[in-house]
Amino acid sequence: MNVIEMLNDRLTDEVIGPLARHLGESAAATRAVLLKGAIPAVLAGLAQTHPDTRDAGRLEALLSSGGHDGALLEELPGALAGGARTDALASLGKGQLEWVLPGRFDAVAAQLATGSGLRRAAALTLLGIAVPLALAALGRMLQGGATADHALAGMRAEAQRALGAEPFRGLAEILGPPPADSAAASAAAPAERRPAIWPWLLVPAITLLVFFSLRSCQEQPTRDSPPPAGIRPAA
Repeated sequence: MNVIEMLNDRLTDEVIGPLARHLGESAAATRAVLLKGAIPAVLAGLAQTHPDTRDAGRLEALLSSGGHDGALLEELPGALAGGARTDALASLGKGQLEWVLPGRFDAVAAQLATGSGLRRAAALTLLGIAVPLALAALGRMLQGGATADHALAGMRAEAQRALGAEPFRGLAEILGPPPADSAAASAAAPAERRPAIWPWLLVPAITLLVFFSLRSCQEQPTRDSPPPAGIRPAA
């Protein structure tokens, strides 16, 4: 199962409906933007930042360091239900867009809005949400036994198939084709500087802390008295 298929199964009407209401948009357009536009665009961006098989280990380290193990997929009914949790998840992804789609995410969001009829702000929010969703699906693939090489190759193939399809045909021109899986492509431009990995680690750490803190506050019952000073409550 590839990333888009995995997320298609998880993004049910029960998940998409509350998210669409949170955005003030239709459920059909919200689902189409995520699965036919935003997630393929994120996969294309990831493919371009990991241009050959030598990047498989780097991708695996990125997923591991960022805590992208697929657990988010089990949290989607709550994570996308609206409110502070959804806003935190969107902020997490938006903070990574410049790394995934450097200099292009505004144009991608505009194309998503044009193709779907969504407001541009809503399209940008969905593009941000697509980042942790795609990473969670990739992490789940690795947890399920897939190799990083296999996940990387599948990510490129998915992006290649999805880009240029209606109603977001203009994304292909904005993003260009995912690079070929060859070391020669990297050797052709040795002076090109790869994006730093630290934004992937710092932004998720801060935002995930906020995200799960909010969840904890919502789910834990109110205690009659606080624990003694210096003692951390059990999880």
